[in-house]
Amino acid sequence: MLKLVSCFMSSELFGENETSNMGKHKTQMKDNVFVEFMKLNQDLARGFIKGDRTIAADKWHALVCKLNAAGPPIKDIAGWKKVWLDWKMHIRKKLAHNEKEGKATGGGSYDQTVILPIEEEVAKICGLFEMVNGLEGALTFGVPEEHTEAENVSQRTEEPIQTETPIVEEVAEPTPKRRKLGPQTSNVQSLDEVCAAQLDTMKTIATSLQKLITHQEEHNRQQLEHHRIIKKIEA
Repeated sequence: MLKLVSCFMSSELFGENETSNMGKHKTQMKDNVFVEFMKLNQDLARGFIKGDRTIAADKWHALVCKLNAAGPPIKDIAGWKKVWLDWKMHIRKKLAHNEKEGKATGGGSYDQTVILPIEEEVAKICGLFEMVNGLEGALTFGVPEEHTEAENVSQRTEEPIQTETPIVEEVAEPTPKRRKLGPQTSNVQSLDEVCAAQLDTMKTIATSLQKLITHQEEHNRQQLEHHRIIKKIEA
């Protein structure tokens, strides 16, 4: 919470009129901040985390502080994550469109969309060229970054150009793998087997004790009968 407050403190410097314009397009300066930062943090740029998630969260915090310090619009971490995701998706759609048009016209440039230099930088950082050329599943190693629900529903109105509905992030569907029996499951199963064996042993012991008791009762009965006969004879 203190980190977010420190980032938003700078928004007061721009005055009430400018902070009310947070819904307008982000600036070229913010685009440059994004690109320069993501060049040094390509795992963050591609939406994947390598190692501790706390490190990734700290990186996003540092980036958001730089973006908000560059002037309006001012956003929180979830808002800027949404901006970056939508920007990547828009560039990828442009690349896919050009690829499709190039194949349809035999390599010509008919109806192809212009890719801005900064968009080309984003495509290189995020590996969008490889994805569009048929390597959709070629992802960097790491754990997919979690997105909050607020991130997913927040609207990006600051895009420098008009965008269509964002498509889903480029995450390859994992191939179902046979579930392996882990050490913990094996231990539980072994414990169950031991308990079952102990229960069988206890049942066997209980049966033996019951037979012994029955035998002893019969022996006592015979002894009493024997004493009774002796007393009767002596009398």
